[in-house]
Amino acid sequence: MILEGDKVKRHNYVEVKVMKEIRSGRNIMCRKIMIGEPIGEQDCNISQVGITILFVHGSCAASKQFDDLVKSLSDINNQQKRITLYLYDQLGFGESKHPSDDWDAFSSLELGCDLHAITQNIIETMNDNSLLFLVGHSYGVSQAIKLLNDMDENKVSRVGGAVFIAGALRNGPSPSNNLTKDCHWIFRYLPMFALQKMQQSLSEGFFHAAVHPSNAEKLRETSLEISNQNEMQICKAFYRQQNYATSEEAQCLTTRAIVIHGRDDLVFHRELGEHLHKSLKNSSFHVIPETSHQVFQEEPAKVAFLLYQFICQN
Repeated sequence: MILEGDKVKRHNYVEVKVMKEIRSGRNIMCRKIMIGEPIGEQDCNISQVGITILFVHGSCAASKQFDDLVKSLSDINNQQKRITLYLYDQLGFGESKHPSDDWDAFSSLELGCDLHAITQNIIETMNDNSLLFLVGHSYGVSQAIKLLNDMDENKVSRVGGAVFIAGALRNGPSPSNNLTKDCHWIFRYLPMFALQKMQQSLSEGFFHAAVHPSNAEKLRETSLEISNQNEMQICKAFYRQQNYATSEEAQCLTTRAIVIHGRDDLVFHRELGEHLHKSLKNSSFHVIPETSHQVFQEEPAKVAFLLYQFICQN
């Protein structure tokens, strides 16, 4: 994907970050990170690497949640391979600002079309010998599954694998699964002023469920900052139109996958991750202790190791 902007050195990698109109009227904050490429060596718009990774964040989140995972991945790589990473903030979240009264803009269909456009753009600008890997977290797992099922055969052949972190399917095992087409009752029935009044307490509640107590102190500030900056009208539009993937959709995938889950995930309990793994034709399942739903933030080095092993198997 062509991203024109200044190269900025961060940690031990290079980043370009720009607003890009992915589709008509849909301006998205996109990031391109080049691991193993010194500043000034070559044009950052020309991929000379065999490994490309696209990260898809979860519900009402932001791409910067992946920053520690990116740093750990870069450290593990230690300049051995050239890896290009793409991250983006979904419309209405993070730095991808959009009018909050544009209800349909935040539907699963429209957000899925954004992901499809981004993926197609990336594949079209990759070298012939490059493979694309998808990394999805939480609801981003469902978006990645639907994307792979909607892609044509030629595009799917360019995908080397998928990494599903803390994911769940709509028709997973009860009683922990409530991922029906009907969203949580508070977004269906409460008026906007009540949701706005509750925002901070909702953020706190999610944080305590999504982060293991042993990791709470180091993640509290950044996690609550991301959550509390969201506009509740956009959150309501998003959740009212959210559509999780089903086990039938997961079973259609031929792409190899790895499923990573926090052992103590209180948002999507571990049995939902096991159900996702069993629904896939070609996957492995990894549980990381003393972590919850934000496992990739809680233990970025361990998740990066699994990710790096997976992408190097090709």
